[in-house]
Amino acid sequence: MIKFKDKIILLCHRFRTRKFYFTLLKFIVPITSIAFVLTFLYEYPTIKSSTSLIINAPPTELKGRNTIRNREIPDWIRHSLRDVRTYMEFGKYEKARIILMDILSVMGGDEEITRYLQHLYQLENEAAIAKLAGKIFPWPPPVASASARIPRSYLKQPDQKYVTLKDAAHKLNIALEKCGYYEKSYFWVPGGFALVTRMERIYPDGTPYENEDRWSAELNPLNKFSLVDIIKALFTANQGHFRIIVFIVSSRFNRMDTAKILTQKEAVQLLPTGWTDLPDFIGEMEYKELNYCRALIYEFVKQNNQEAVLKLPSDLQGPDHLRKAKIYMALKE
Repeated sequence: MIKFKDKIILLCHRFRTRKFYFTLLKFIVPITSIAFVLTFLYEYPTIKSSTSLIINAPPTELKGRNTIRNREIPDWIRHSLRDVRTYMEFGKYEKARIILMDILSVMGGDEEITRYLQHLYQLENEAAIAKLAGKIFPWPPPVASASARIPRSYLKQPDQKYVTLKDAAHKLNIALEKCGYYEKSYFWVPGGFALVTRMERIYPDGTPYENEDRWSAELNPLNKFSLVDIIKALFTANQGHFRIIVFIVSSRFNRMDTAKILTQKEAVQLLPTGWTDLPDFIGEMEYKELNYCRALIYEFVKQNNQEAVLKLPSDLQGPDHLRKAKIYMALKE
């Protein structure tokens, strides 16, 4: 049996042990915390460097995860990409390429930036070819008197799955010839082409003149020498309405240049300066869902022997012009 004296000694021993552990924990916890913080601060540059290497690694190493959409990037890069899209839209490819190269030097092998560059190089090559031939339509297009969007289904066959721009141009060309537009010319625009018709004379309601009077750029003398016509000509101004239609088939068109006003002289010179047929480097491009066709109507009004001026806006809406020219009906066939 344990004596009372021994019990007292045992209790004292236990008390000392607990007190020792409590004292030890009091020192260990703060020391450990301080050591952890110092270790993190010492290793932080290495951790940051490793993270940077992962973010800027080539696309092949990240298996498609290294894109701008999948990671956080600085706001200045997003704003720069917006500027790139604007420059590409306006055909200022040199400025767009400089910005892309700056972004690429920071982002490394980013897949989305690479796609931007590939698309830019394609546009530059097409523009270079068109520039050598002098077949570039003013971009963005000058402000028009009226415009109308043509449904994409009108420029392809119902059962046709893969459609090229050449197919779309062929369908548009057939419809225009049914309406009497046999003289046309093609121009390059970013992401597609522009088709320009010959200037025609129209009535104020948009209906084309008949026979050879339709294609005369001058105000014709009286064809019927009735007394009523002669008196009317003496007391009223001789006024004529003229029209050209420009069909823009592109994935890059979303606005017109309101500061640019097309003159009659510039409009008449478009027809002889374009391609008579759509070039293969444009026609072989796919007519994708993003591509659509918009008809721009440039209506000119001529008073007596004065130079014709662009009518802004037209008294008719774009679809009304196309209906009066019977183009809508021909495209639906």
